[in-house]
Amino acid sequence: MIICVCCVLWATALNPHRGVIKTYEVSNDLDYVLSQTEAKADFDYFEKHLKSRHPLWLEEETNVRNEIEKALANGKELIEKINEIKVIDLWRIYSGILSLLHDGHTSIIWNKKNNQKFINDFTQVINYGNPLFMDGVKTEEIFEIFKSLTSWEIEKSAESRFYGTYALSEHYERLCGIDTSDGVTFTYNIDGKNTDFHYDFVEGSKVIYPAEEKKVEKESEEVIKDEFDIHSEQIINEMYAFCNDKSVFYKIDYTYDLGLLVLTSCDYDKYYKETVKNFFDEVINKNISNVVVDLRGNGGGSSLVADEFIKYLNIDKFKSFDSAVRYGNFLMKNKDVVVKNPPVEQKFKGNVYVLTDIYTYSSAMDFAMFITDNKLGTIIGEASGNKPECYGDRLDFMLPKSKLILTVSYKKWYRVDRSKSDQLIEPDIPCESKKALSKLYSML
Repeated sequence: MIICVCCVLWATALNPHRGVIKTYEVSNDLDYVLSQTEAKADFDYFEKHLKSRHPLWLEEETNVRNEIEKALANGKELIEKINEIKVIDLWRIYSGILSLLHDGHTSIIWNKKNNQKFINDFTQVINYGNPLFMDGVKTEEIFEIFKSLTSWEIEKSAESRFYGTYALSEHYERLCGIDTSDGVTFTYNIDGKNTDFHYDFVEGSKVIYPAEEKKVEKESEEVIKDEFDIHSEQIINEMYAFCNDKSVFYKIDYTYDLGLLVLTSCDYDKYYKETVKNFFDEVINKNISNVVVDLRGNGGGSSLVADEFIKYLNIDKFKSFDSAVRYGNFLMKNKDVVVKNPPVEQKFKGNVYVLTDIYTYSSAMDFAMFITDNKLGTIIGEASGNKPECYGDRLDFMLPKSKLILTVSYKKWYRVDRSKSDQLIEPDIPCESKKALSKLYSML
């Protein structure tokens, strides 16, 4: 009987994964209209699942929490004053509330799967850079609106996301208040003169890109490459050409005594474990002295990918991150966490390097943290896209009426080196992201 009661309690009150999405549905159209009753039900679900899962509401009271409570009250009051509301307007309300958290894992998503639309031609953005104006409004002003309606942790990361993707996306332009019913006009500075280009919106597969020969010609005129730049580009191009869309792949560069392991995402599965084992078997058997893990552009996944890599290093144990995990109304704190390295046939005793950039995020950032905070290797490139001391491990819920996706963190992570708790993962050897591998080659 006691066991049955405990099981029921776990399933109904303590299990953080209770009620998460099992099948992802497409969100309702942005212009889909909800009645006040439907909007209230949607908002109540949003508020309940945010406050019942996020660790913030079990921590000491803070100004951030008070601001969010006020925003929740304002959102509820606004809905009570209207008869109906569009999904786009609900999305703005939810996004504005969550932006106050500065938690990149807690967000609201309009889910259209692969049917999202972008401006139909990327040629000008690639050739001339970011637009000065979007439909006559300064792009910097649109960016400020974007920041107030999205979940981000550091401004540089938000800026990269905005200019790299979201400013080109129809639904995010609409979120920021741009009327896209007749397309959008971008204004660029071309040779000192403001020039307008008008765009329609198309699916991503139909976007036009500049001709390859034009890009190469422009690059050759502006960039002087040394032997390390040329070699690193050749190696990376070869690796991606034969990766077969896998998230992990490697190459041994005998010329430079280097084993290169590329992770495009942190997918902890059988293939990853086999690949890492094969990588180290080859590195050790061929007496390779240096290995590098390329985490540039890696948005995360499972932190276990780092544990799997580290188990092949010549150490007995390493410090992992402390955490606070929410179970119902309890916050379980894990302190002084140490991971014992399991035995393997051969251990790597050489030098370890990690390449990072502003897009090295979440579990990929954790990977870099384990290496640098345990003094296991050298970080080269740019600072990470978020701080190690952050909320994370998200739960996904679908709001019942709008069908928007609510993602909520249920853990708080703490940096291994607590003396750097408020810092990003800073590189030991800073350089441009695209130059990181070239920089390593110049050192070997």
